[in-house]
Amino acid sequence: LQVDASDLFPPACAHLYGIKTIQKERVDRAILYATSILIEGCSTLSGLFRTMIENKTELLYPVKDLEKRTGEGYVAWCDNCRVLLGTRAMMESEGIALPAMDYENRYTQNGDRHLLYLAVSGKLSAMFLFGYSGTKSVARTLGTLRRENIRLLVTADDPTLTAARIEDAYRLRPGFIKVLNAGERDRLAPAVAYLPAAEGCMVHLEGFASMVGGLQAAAGADRAEHTACTIQTVGVTVSVVLGLLLSFT
Repeated sequence: LQVDASDLFPPACAHLYGIKTIQKERVDRAILYATSILIEGCSTLSGLFRTMIENKTELLYPVKDLEKRTGEGYVAWCDNCRVLLGTRAMMESEGIALPAMDYENRYTQNGDRHLLYLAVSGKLSAMFLFGYSGTKSVARTLGTLRRENIRLLVTADDPTLTAARIEDAYRLRPGFIKVLNAGERDRLAPAVAYLPAAEGCMVHLEGFASMVGGLQAAAGADRAEHTACTIQTVGVTVSVVLGLLLSFT
């Protein structure tokens, strides 16, 4: 089953643990840069950063030429500055000077906290420390899928979300989740693209549990139809055999 990370982590599941500015950068500017980009490009973090600015979107910078780099982060132009928001690997590839790894590990602790770096005009500006918690309704739905041996393919805009972190949040066995990289998302796109007409459709409430419940109902109806057809075929066959026996006897 292919889902988006926002299906597993609704807006209330994202939590901010801290913001660390670099070289006396103003924290309000750092928040505005990050919020301007994430509202445009990240479904799981946009709600958290909207809350930080009290939903005053008129304060945000216009975002131009937003580029999403799956598994790495974002590149965009804001307030006439080239802004990078992403992982340590992305910043290193762009030549941004970063603190030592030991310094980063002090904040990420046991790996349950995620770190996004913000760089403005080629200089490191801030670090955002956040994390996700699971919900009971999603956990119950994942338990249903696990019992039926259905695994998940996840598309995630947040570059810090890995399969291991999602599995840890919901205490799932390794291998249940696969986070798709850029190439895999491109190859999957034709299969999940919109079709103007289809053999069937399903209407459900907006939510992961409702969608999975609808799919389960459809699968159950399909199994029932196959069972009914099998019983009918067996019944007709038996009737034919009995009719032949009666005719010859």
